Amino acid sequence: MVPRLESPRFFDAFLARTLAQARRYGRRAALLLVVARPEGEDAKMAIRGAALHLLGLLRDADVATLQGEELRVLLPETDRLGAQLLRERILRHLPEAASLRIGAAAYLEDGVDAEELLDIARRRAAEDEGTGLAGKLRPLGFWECLRRLLADADLPRLPLSPAMVRTAAREAILELSRASTVRGIAVVCSGGADEGEILEALPVHRLSGRLFVAWPDGSGPPHPSVTYVPVEEERLSRFDFVFFLAGHSAYVVLRDAGENALGVHAADHDLACLLVSRFRDAYGLREKIG
Repeated sequence: MVPRLESPRFFDAFLARTLAQARRYGRRAALLLVVARPEGEDAKMAIRGAALHLLGLLRDADVATLQGEELRVLLPETDRLGAQLLRERILRHLPEAASLRIGAAAYLEDGVDAEELLDIARRRAAEDEGTGLAGKLRPLGFWECLRRLLADADLPRLPLSPAMVRTAAREAILELSRASTVRGIAVVCSGGADEGEILEALPVHRLSGRLFVAWPDGSGPPHPSVTYVPVEEERLSRFDFVFFLAGHSAYVVLRDAGENALGVHAADHDLACLLVSRFRDAYGLREKIG
């Protein structure tokens, strides 16, 4: 069932109850705030149009309301990472995306009460200019993003070896293994490296986040936290990449596996979020990580 727009009064009461349960039972919750770039009546019309499309991207448990020129969305059982991935889906799929500013805040990562979380989400929405690498890549699909990053003359591109990619992959796996409080997701593709060597770093127990591993036939050694993604052979032979994304940190390692073996790496949270979101969209990955 597609969620509907609730009244501000209902939303406020539901938000208070959700945060009380989060405090009592150690649950998670996140707020997403969407505002339009124009001002006045134009903003109200733009945000109402966006609200109708956005409802189709939400889960049954999510609650949304329009209050003035703000569209507020409560995401129960979702951390900041999950909220950021929803933000990327909105920017990807809404026709009005270019005119929107979106901010997110999560209980306990950003605050503990409703007003604090709303203030933080509002401030982040005000700062959301859609600039930087992620802004430049938003109109593109996943593989187009990789090609653009490797071809961008403004980016520092360094010689990267397959060993460096394997090291980044092992570090991502270790990060997801260290503590249950470190929730995250890593996407690993190693066209020029030995996937078996990377997977040797996997512990037998469940990780705190999800690991997607690109695999030629979509199958590999079973693990409770790993999803094997069938990626075309020509893609695997062209690129090596590791994307790590968690609520507290992020990084991107991308290497041209061809003749020049140049690559880029960045600790850019928005860029990592965008690339993970594009990868999930490209291969129909709908697993919830919030």
